[in-house]
Amino acid sequence: MLAYRIRKAIAEPGSPIQAYDEKKWASHLHDDELKVAEQLGLFAALRASHLALIRTLSTRELHRAGIHAERGRESVERMVQLFAGHDINHIRQVENARRALKCNTR
Repeated sequence: MLAYRIRKAIAEPGSPIQAYDEKKWASHLHDDELKVAEQLGLFAALRASHLALIRTLSTRELHRAGIHAERGRESVERMVQLFAGHDINHIRQVENARRALKCNTR
Protein backbone atom coordinates (compact mmCIF):
# COMPACT_ATOMS: atom_id res chain seq x y z
CA MET A 1 0.00 0.00 0.00
CA LEU A 2 2.95 2.36 0.48
CA ALA A 3 3.49 2.57 -3.26
CA TYR A 4 -0.05 3.75 -3.91
CA ARG A 5 -0.37 6.02 -0.88
CA ILE A 6 2.82 8.02 -1.31
CA ARG A 7 2.40 8.31 -5.06
CA LYS A 8 -1.17 9.53 -4.58
CA ALA A 9 -0.05 12.15 -2.05
CA ILE A 10 2.88 13.31 -4.19
CA ALA A 11 0.95 13.53 -7.45
CA GLU A 12 -2.45 14.59 -6.05
CA PRO A 13 -1.88 16.39 -2.72
CA GLY A 14 -5.00 16.62 -0.57
CA SER A 15 -6.72 13.67 -2.21
CA PRO A 16 -8.39 10.92 -0.17
CA ILE A 17 -6.43 7.80 0.71
CA GLN A 18 -8.70 4.82 1.23
CA ALA A 19 -8.16 2.57 4.23
CA TYR A 20 -8.20 -1.20 3.81
CA ASP A 21 -8.76 -4.28 5.94
CA GLU A 22 -5.30 -5.84 6.32
CA LYS A 23 -6.70 -9.14 7.64
CA LYS A 24 -8.99 -9.54 4.62
CA TRP A 25 -6.14 -8.80 2.23
CA ALA A 26 -3.98 -11.39 3.95
CA SER A 27 -6.70 -14.04 3.92
CA HIS A 28 -7.97 -13.46 0.36
CA LEU A 29 -4.80 -12.72 -1.61
CA HIS A 30 -3.10 -16.13 -1.10
CA ASP A 31 0.06 -14.72 0.49
CA ASP A 32 0.30 -17.88 2.58
CA GLU A 33 0.71 -19.93 -0.60
CA LEU A 34 3.97 -18.23 -1.57
CA LYS A 35 7.25 -19.77 -0.55
CA VAL A 36 9.28 -17.80 1.97
CA ALA A 37 11.96 -17.07 -0.63
CA GLU A 38 9.28 -15.67 -2.97
CA GLN A 39 7.82 -13.50 -0.21
CA LEU A 40 11.24 -12.14 0.74
CA GLY A 41 12.06 -11.46 -2.90
CA LEU A 42 8.85 -9.51 -3.38
CA PHE A 43 9.39 -7.61 -0.15
CA ALA A 44 12.95 -6.67 -1.15
CA ALA A 45 11.92 -5.61 -4.66
CA LEU A 46 9.05 -3.46 -3.41
CA ARG A 47 11.16 -1.80 -0.75
CA ALA A 48 13.96 -1.10 -3.25
CA SER A 49 11.39 0.55 -5.54
CA HIS A 50 10.00 2.65 -2.68
CA LEU A 51 13.46 3.74 -1.55
CA ALA A 52 14.45 4.73 -5.08
CA LEU A 53 11.41 7.01 -5.26
CA ILE A 54 11.85 8.41 -1.75
CA ARG A 55 15.48 9.32 -2.44
CA THR A 56 14.38 11.51 -5.37
CA LEU A 57 11.88 13.57 -3.36
CA SER A 58 12.47 17.15 -2.38
CA THR A 59 11.60 18.44 1.07
CA ARG A 60 8.53 20.06 -0.44
CA GLU A 61 7.39 16.74 -1.90
CA LEU A 62 7.96 14.96 1.42
CA HIS A 63 5.56 17.44 3.01
CA ARG A 64 2.79 16.80 0.50
CA ALA A 65 -0.07 14.88 2.04
CA GLY A 66 -3.14 12.85 1.38
CA ILE A 67 -6.19 12.52 3.58
CA HIS A 68 -6.23 9.05 5.10
CA ALA A 69 -9.74 7.70 5.72
CA GLU A 70 -8.94 6.76 9.33
CA ARG A 71 -6.00 8.98 10.36
CA GLY A 72 -6.73 12.23 8.54
CA ARG A 73 -4.00 14.35 6.93
CA GLU A 74 -0.86 12.29 6.44
CA SER A 75 2.31 13.60 4.82
CA VAL A 76 4.56 11.50 2.62
CA GLU A 77 7.24 11.86 5.29
CA ARG A 78 4.89 10.45 7.95
CA MET A 79 3.84 7.57 5.69
CA VAL A 80 7.50 6.65 5.21
CA GLN A 81 8.03 6.71 9.00
CA LEU A 82 4.97 4.50 9.57
CA PHE A 83 6.05 1.96 6.99
CA ALA A 84 9.60 1.87 8.32
CA GLY A 85 8.15 0.96 11.72
CA HIS A 86 5.86 -1.57 10.06
CA ASP A 87 8.86 -3.20 8.39
CA ILE A 88 10.70 -3.39 11.71
CA ASN A 89 7.66 -5.13 13.21
CA HIS A 90 7.69 -7.72 10.41
CA ILE A 91 11.42 -8.29 10.83
CA ARG A 92 10.86 -8.97 14.54
CA GLN A 93 8.07 -11.41 13.70
CA VAL A 94 10.40 -13.31 11.37
CA GLU A 95 13.16 -13.35 13.99
CA ASN A 96 10.75 -14.67 16.63
CA ALA A 97 9.47 -17.36 14.29
CA ARG A 98 13.03 -18.45 13.48
CA ARG A 99 13.89 -18.67 17.18
CA ALA A 100 10.75 -20.71 17.85
CA LEU A 101 11.59 -23.08 15.00
CA LYS A 102 15.11 -23.60 16.33
CA CYS A 103 13.76 -24.36 19.80
CA ASN A 104 11.26 -26.88 18.40
CA THR A 105 13.90 -28.75 16.39
CA ARG A 106 16.27 -29.40 19.30
